Amino acid sequence: LKTGHRRDYGEGVAYQQYFATDELMFNTSLVDQRLPNKAEVLGLVFVDTPPLAISARHASDNPLIQRKLGDRDIVVVTDRSGAMRAFETQGRSFAKWDQDRTLVDTEGQALTLHEDRLAGSDGKTLARLPSHSAFWFGWYGAYPTTMLVD
Repeated sequence: LKTGHRRDYGEGVAYQQYFATDELMFNTSLVDQRLPNKAEVLGLVFVDTPPLAISARHASDNPLIQRKLGDRDIVVVTDRSGAMRAFETQGRSFAKWDQDRTLVDTEGQALTLHEDRLAGSDGKTLARLPSHSAFWFGWYGAYPTTMLVD
């Protein structure tokens, strides 16, 4: 970080002014006003249903989100740092999430959060779903038929 120049090279500093506005560096052909351009979303794409985007603001306010997408049941958990992860629930419903490492289903079974799965003490696991963190303008530009949870 000591380059001999008076520029601050700290994390996030280079784009700090850019992120502070809703302006884009370039034109985009598709714009959707439901969220600010640079609102963060968690995006999921499946073959059999329209894409899904969940706003980070909504996930922060609702750290345990359960949805049905076609024949697939999913849960999206947001931890205290704001990190969002999606898992296929295989029909399980959840009652509690401590926003750290433990989810409890409606049957009282505790599951532990791992990066790639939710693991129950009974040995059963729920797989993490592929997802993408993106700016809203980019996600909508790629997936204009997306369903938005906000």
